[in-house]
Amino acid sequence: MELAEQLWTRVLAVSPADPKALKALRRVWSKGQSETKKPAPPTSSPEPEVELRSEVGVDYTRLRNLLAAGKWKEADKETASVMLKASGFEGRGYLDISEIKRISCTDLRTINQLWVKYSDGHFGFSVQQGIYESLGGTEIYNPIIWKDFSERVGWSLEGRWRNNSTFPSNAFAGYLPLVETLPIMPDGNNFSWDDLNWFKIYNVFSHLANCKEKPESSFVLNTEVELRSEKGVDYTRLRELLAAGQWKQADKETVTVLLKAAGSEGRDNFDLEDMDKIPCTDLRTIDQLWVKYSSGRFGFSVQKCIWKEVGGKVDYETEKRLGERVGWRKSGSWLDYSDLTFSTQAPVGHLPGMRYLAGGWSAQTEGMVSRYLKQGYLMEGVYLLSRTYL
Repeated sequence: MELAEQLWTRVLAVSPADPKALKALRRVWSKGQSETKKPAPPTSSPEPEVELRSEVGVDYTRLRNLLAAGKWKEADKETASVMLKASGFEGRGYLDISEIKRISCTDLRTINQLWVKYSDGHFGFSVQQGIYESLGGTEIYNPIIWKDFSERVGWSLEGRWRNNSTFPSNAFAGYLPLVETLPIMPDGNNFSWDDLNWFKIYNVFSHLANCKEKPESSFVLNTEVELRSEKGVDYTRLRELLAAGQWKQADKETVTVLLKAAGSEGRDNFDLEDMDKIPCTDLRTIDQLWVKYSSGRFGFSVQKCIWKEVGGKVDYETEKRLGERVGWRKSGSWLDYSDLTFSTQAPVGHLPGMRYLAGGWSAQTEGMVSRYLKQGYLMEGVYLLSRTYL
């Protein structure tokens, strides 16, 4: 600064003895310095990686790699493949429209998030859903809105479907995943091409809307569970077994404390009438312990959430779908208790083994989950949890 000032006093013939001139020179110099300083560009933190989560063990690595490489056509086909795997119909090769909900929310979100991330928000089911709704689309088929939507995303032009075998780099927002590639078939044959494609994509939208991101179970996972009981049941041993990861012993202890809460201590299993006697306070304590020590993987409320995803009906077909989702049923048959998986490698909702509390399910007994829901115990017991993390 001093050297620059000396040079400028010589160039401008400013006398070092003239304080006013020097003050003016310094003011001009300071202004020039401040104007030349440019603020550093803001640094942006990198986008977080999409966690490749699946409730049924689907590996999404290949889909992620294809999307990251911009191989859109291959990624579109891989999307159909992983959707079939996630639904359990890989061998059959297609889904009925009514079976889309067999894809868990966790898996559907993973697929969608991968598309959104690697397309910079250009592609993905949620992008398509946003466009559809912005045009006034609802659950009721409207041919005008559907025409506008299919043209907006580039699937059709002037009412005629394009040959979507090419994947241009400048594709319209929402162009992918392609509706034609989705492995979904109608329940029946009385569908036009437009009807079929609308039914396919709207049912994906509907399922995705029902699978909105749920906040983590901070209330249960990050706090101690109060061992409350209206019947004086001591849940200390159940808590200790769960904290130690002794899942099989904890499952058996769950039967013991449920019988105590029902006032039926000393018996080996339940009569369905015993369910009426279990206070909601006790049911919540047991559920919260399972949820906390499994990091949200196991528990009655987790099972109830999956029950809703597979139809939420009190009938044997819904129970079978629930059993297939949580791993109680394989290859069309119910597993024996000894064949359950007592580890965190088990499917989400696998434990507690509710099916086995009353010695097995049947179409006549309607099953343990159905009994809970029909009588309102899980509904009431889960209500508090539904406002926190379900």
